[in-house]
Amino acid sequence: MPSNKFVLNMAIVHLLQTFIVLPFVFVSILFQEWIFGDVFCKIQGTLSICLTMANVFSILLIAVDRNCAVNSPLHYSMTITKKRTNALILSTWVIAITVSVPPLAGVSDLQYQKSWAMCTVTWYDSGLLTLAYSCVLCVLGFMLPFIRITWIYTSMFKAARRNSACTRIHNVKSESNDISPPPSAGLDGGNDVSVCLSRKSAWSKRSTSSQMSSLFGDKLKAVRTGIFVVVSFTACFLPSSP
Repeated sequence: MPSNKFVLNMAIVHLLQTFIVLPFVFVSILFQEWIFGDVFCKIQGTLSICLTMANVFSILLIAVDRNCAVNSPLHYSMTITKKRTNALILSTWVIAITVSVPPLAGVSDLQYQKSWAMCTVTWYDSGLLTLAYSCVLCVLGFMLPFIRITWIYTSMFKAARRNSACTRIHNVKSESNDISPPPSAGLDGGNDVSVCLSRKSAWSKRSTSSQMSSLFGDKLKAVRTGIFVVVSFTACFLPSSP
């Protein structure tokens, strides 16, 4: 499924962060300084920014994918195609690489920050280019994704509430119809056929009601997951935004 590619992409980002960023952070914590030289400091800082951006965009893509699956299930296969999925994943990496390159071109300096135990942009630099670059990272790396993700899961929550109301109304009508006896009961020999048809109709309604309840349950589960994603996203990326 195309949606699995979004999850796989995020898993790859996490693996790269684990093997490229975290080992140097761990060593820096042990030695309380950067021991790998200035050149590698810039390389490691650039890779860290790139992977962080790719991670944020991956979370956003998963949110968009879930929104299409929940709110437009009939059009999902036409909206999230294999070609479009590959293009979206490629675009996240292109944007992430583009955003992370400017420090190497002298737009901002990458230095070891003891409080972070890693090389990153010197946010305290008062230069105009550094300030502009910091704003770009903050907007692209936190503000816009946060607003978009929050809006997506809010719309999913509203859709789940509407479906919940429709499901309750449908269940009430089904129960009311099940209680009502067939109109020809007790009149002639066709009663058996009438009763069978009535029972078949009741079973069909119960099956439909069960399917609607199951669908609502899936949407509610997606909404709960979305709330967890928004809270986790805020807790993890807000402290790291400039």
